[in-house]
Amino acid sequence: MAIAREAEPVGSLREVREAGLDREDLLGVYRNMKVPWWVDNGAGNLELVGTRLDAAGRFSQVFPMAWSPPGVYPSIVDIPAAGCWLLRLRTGKLAGVLVVRAIDARG
Repeated sequence: MAIAREAEPVGSLREVREAGLDREDLLGVYRNMKVPWWVDNGAGNLELVGTRLDAAGRFSQVFPMAWSPPGVYPSIVDIPAAGCWLLRLRTGKLAGVLVVRAIDARG
């Protein structure tokens, strides 16, 4: 089963402000946040299929396994619209599901 581990925070709000960044700068960091999926005994690519649960919508992405460390699939999951999404993940004989709420980062 694929597991998304929590990403490291970019810093406290005070640190962000001291660096001269504003809300849009910070949102830009999170819009393209890389998600590493850690899979024991993964094989081939990691396939992700998203199905929207609160309206019509579907998307899919494929992520290759990283060269090192083995079993890690780095990804930038590009959910096409805000809403409630069911994410199905599969690699080899392993599969998992995840339900997420995507928000519009533009406010």
